[in-house]
Amino acid sequence: MDVAWLNVVQTARMGLTSMEHWYGLPEAMFTDRTIQDYPLDYNYRNEQHRFSEAGKLWQQTAAPGSDKWNEVMETLLALDFTLKGAEALGAAHEIGSIEVGKLADLVIIEENPLQNLKVLYGTGAIKLTDDNEVVRVGGVKYTIKDGGIVYDAKKLLADVKQMVQEAKEKDGYEIYQPGLR
Repeated sequence: MDVAWLNVVQTARMGLTSMEHWYGLPEAMFTDRTIQDYPLDYNYRNEQHRFSEAGKLWQQTAAPGSDKWNEVMETLLALDFTLKGAEALGAAHEIGSIEVGKLADLVIIEENPLQNLKVLYGTGAIKLTDDNEVVRVGGVKYTIKDGGIVYDAKKLLADVKQMVQEAKEKDGYEIYQPGLR
């Protein structure tokens, strides 16, 4: 199934009760097309480009409060549809929102992923500063698992690097970069 043939209203009418991602929701609110109008140079393999275009998708839908917008909203409400998967799973008391006492998995980062998704990579991304200096930025700073266990990603990477180095020294293992011997 894809949004060219099924949007969220159609799947809700078929019996699906929740939507974990917004796929199909904007398409249900189109007034003059069935799928997003992508630019000719659209590059699906480029995360930054893909998510940038996904963000522009809402500019192509019916305006909030318009007849089409209200029609979609009223239809989904009448079908007892939810955007909250935790409710659909009957687990809203444990998951689904960030509240004291609930389980939550979060990553804490220091850079804006909307400007460069690569800052979400574990080791961050290379960036050129305003002073023309190459620096590594971003990367996951902390990971919170189940709302309580906190992992310091930088410390974890440093610990693993040290363990690998110690194992190499113990075994006398050396890696040579090709072409630099």
